[in-house]
Amino acid sequence: MVADPGGESPSPCGFAAHPGDATAQAQSLDRLSRQVAADIRDHGYGTISNRFLPDEIDQARAQAEQALARNGGDYAGVAGNQTFQGAVLHDLAESGPFTALCSAVYSELYGRRASDMRLRQTLRCLTDRSAAGHSDYFHYDSYAITAVIPIAIPAAGGGGDLILLPNRRPLRRTYLANLIDKALAERQGAQRSFRRALDAGAGPQRVRLVPGNVYLFLGYRSLHANEPCGEGFLRATLILHAIDPHAGSPLKRLLGRLRHPWRHA
Repeated sequence: MVADPGGESPSPCGFAAHPGDATAQAQSLDRLSRQVAADIRDHGYGTISNRFLPDEIDQARAQAEQALARNGGDYAGVAGNQTFQGAVLHDLAESGPFTALCSAVYSELYGRRASDMRLRQTLRCLTDRSAAGHSDYFHYDSYAITAVIPIAIPAAGGGGDLILLPNRRPLRRTYLANLIDKALAERQGAQRSFRRALDAGAGPQRVRLVPGNVYLFLGYRSLHANEPCGEGFLRATLILHAIDPHAGSPLKRLLGRLRHPWRHA
């Protein structure tokens, strides 16, 4: 489940393994996307190992800790790339190779091309003090592809794993059907049943995250949550979402206007 095409060293953007050689880069990207797609199909998620250098992760961790401090020290959820000014993660959502990878994985798994490849980027920082409100919450994403880049992960035994129930639903034809799925999964009774299954070691799988790697899965189709942090630990991840299957839905646009009317003034 670990893809590392050709054993190349990480590049400045983490994915362009052959800068200046368009043919070799395209071939490497094709091999990588096929392997990741196969792993998602067979195991629920794909791992791209060693895509960021230790110094790059250390810099990102320092910036994440600063963002956490600015938000009170317990929790931070920051949309966009402003946290990572001057760092390799700043431009990842606009990286041509990474965008192409997400698009290729989507095409490989769904047999169609993605119509909109804008990536949405969010930094999430959790501590043990914020775990109760931001952990063990099983949900479906609204985007087809989810990529998780671990920045700071508790040591073994400190919690913070990604919890995954992979590929449990198809892409729905309508946005309303998607909302119904999400509402049913987020009921308190359903959440309790997911947690009981996790405690019993049945059903959900734990994915141990390693900083420097990239993890991709079908967030739209897969129920997922994060495990709480142990006492004194920090969990910081960069999450990128790609491809909204319901981007053109009139219902979604209407609900967006009702939820955020000032954006349409």
